[in-house]
Amino acid sequence: MKVELRSVSKKFESGSLSVLSNLSVLFASGRSVSIMGQSGVGKSTLLQLLGLLDSPSEGEILFDDQKIVG
Repeated sequence: MKVELRSVSKKFESGSLSVLSNLSVLFASGRSVSIMGQSGVGKSTLLQLLGLLDSPSEGEILFDDQKIVG
């Protein structure tokens, strides 16, 4: 299964705090991915968006070219 994020942004606290900003990435089928970074850079937010536990403030999330969110 291919997962794609197109221009995804996530904002909190009435739009004043942007955790993810204009993120576009393609996770190809059959590939392993590691998500690394310092505390507070949006790793958990990204995983919540990919797991459909949260919705982006802007942008689209697609699974196998079918738009799920956005």
